[in-house]
Amino acid sequence: MNRTLERAEQRVLTVSAVFALIDAYTGKPVSGSNGKVVSDCESDPSRRQYRAVRNPSGFHVFTELPRGEYTVRASVPGFLPGQAKLKVPVSNRRKPTQIVLRPDPTYPFPADATLVRGVVRANGECVGVKDASLHATLHVKHNGQEDTEEIESRTAGGGDFVLWFHPQRLAKGAKIGELTVDVGISHPDAGAGQIVGRRIAPNSVNSVGVCEISEQ
Repeated sequence: MNRTLERAEQRVLTVSAVFALIDAYTGKPVSGSNGKVVSDCESDPSRRQYRAVRNPSGFHVFTELPRGEYTVRASVPGFLPGQAKLKVPVSNRRKPTQIVLRPDPTYPFPADATLVRGVVRANGECVGVKDASLHATLHVKHNGQEDTEEIESRTAGGGDFVLWFHPQRLAKGAKIGELTVDVGISHPDAGAGQIVGRRIAPNSVNSVGVCEISEQ
């Protein structure tokens, strides 16, 4: 009798949207279960914040979301925060929407990773600039050819940043010659700056030190 009542009281939840968190460095789903995915309703800010539940397959699932437009925010240790827009109802509620998360400076890169690390500061300031945008282009010379790889990232809370590259993929196993990187840096309040033609070593951590930006 009690079991019958328990089954009767169980509530069937309707799936509203499914999200998959993708590691920008590996291109694979983010591992671990420490992430948090929440949504705020833009069309009705008075509504409470909704939190997704991570299922056994690693997807983050929202249930019973009221109709409206949402901003979905994802935060996972080792990554910069990511976000996506969501409109409920969703046409295909069971097809995962991807949120690509970029590594932050604490990400556990492999020992042979090709990295560029530095700090962004406003001209004359001692404090780093948070959330400055970075657009980087790696130039890889191999076998008389040159290929490029482009990535985008942002600075973390202290203004520090890490850029990651895969020169071996461009060279396709060939011996790599000179590597140079160009980086454009911008922030809506602090201004802009750039790094041009900086030589770096493959399979190493390359430091560019402090990068100053200023209003143009």
